[in-house]
Amino acid sequence: QIAKTVYEYNAAGNESKVTFYDGEGVTGYVDYEYNKDGQRTRMNEYVNGELVSYRTYTYDKDGNAQQEIHYPSEEN
Repeated sequence: QIAKTVYEYNAAGNESKVTFYDGEGVTGYVDYEYNKDGQRTRMNEYVNGELVSYRTYTYDKDGNAQQEIHYPSEEN
């Protein structure tokens, strides 16, 4: 079986999507959201087209990473 990973980037050069493939096609992907300062604010994880979980990120007033929280899917 052949597996591959494809990385996509937005106009600012930030990673915007990572897609995972096996020998039969797409198995899942992760997409990212950023704030106006280019800091990652959310990561959504999909398997077989379904949102399975997401993470949110917060930063302090100096722009330092402060917290990462992992949640199950909003649909669960």
